[in-house]
Parts: sequence; C-alpha cells; structure tokens
Amino acid sequence: ISIKCQDGDVKEARSSEAGLTIAVTDQNDHRPTFHLSKYKGHIYENSEQAQVRWDPANGAPRAHDKDFGRNARLTYTLRDFTPNAPVIGDSEFFKLDGGHLFVNMVLDAEERTSFKFLLEATDDGEPRLSSNTTLEIFVDDVNDNTPFFEQSLYMFE
Repeated sequence: ISIKCQDGDVKEARSSEAGLTIAVTDQNDHRPTFHLSKYKGHIYENSEQAQVRWDPANGAPRAHDKDFGRNARLTYTLRDFTPNAPVIGDSEFFKLDGGHLFVNMVLDAEERTSFKFLLEATDDGEPRLSSNTTLEIFVDDVNDNTPFFEQSLYMFE
C-alpha cells in the first residue's frame, strides 16, 4: 500500500509518499486432522525391522493442518491405546522413522495376531494443537512351523 501525507500549507504544500507492507500472520486455529478415525495395517510375522503395509484402499495415516507455515508443521508420536496398558504397551512394538511405521521386534502370529494403539499428530504452533487416530496392526501368519504328531501312538480299528 502506498501512503501519501501532505502538509496544510496552501501556498507551498509539501508531501511525501512511503510504501506500507502489511504482513498477515497465521493464527494457530486449526487442529491437525486425520482422514480416518482408524487405519489398518499388516506386518508378516518373523519380519525384523519391516515396514507396516497399509490397507491400499485408505493408504498410510497422514494428518493435515489447515494452518500454514510453522502452525502446519506436524510431529507424530505413538501412544498406548489405554492409560492402564501393560508394562510394555502396544506402541512399544513399533517405531516411527521418517514418517513410516516399522516393527521394532520380531513378532509371532502364533503368540499374538494384532496390536492396537494411537498415532498422535501435534502441530508446531502456539498453542500446540493435536489429534489422534487409532492404528490396528495385524500380524500375518507365514508357514513357519513344522507339522508334528501330538501323540506318539495312534490306534485305528
């Protein structure tokens, strides 16, 4: 915007002009939002450091923030689904790295077939705003056990 000021002298009026820049700053007024309230993923058992495969229909969980700049910069954190979770919560079995979810240890489908925890997205604004979505990860069984007879002797008639 250009601003002009002029003095009140009728005979020799003097004036000057200056430019004025107005910077509109974003207010952190939007929470991050996830497209879905629940995302389902799969991991093969016995896979060490493998990346979770997401349901192709919905894709990987990703939050969006309608703000811009710093207020839209997001950080993701894994949280246990329930406050009274066991000593090792479900989120301890997985880790986030570069926006991708990886298994943190070898899983066995014969011991446990699924895990449920929260993914929290927090923006970098002031105040920091966050939201979460549920992650349900299924451990897919592979043929890793040799068949065996449960008894040493069988009788037939």
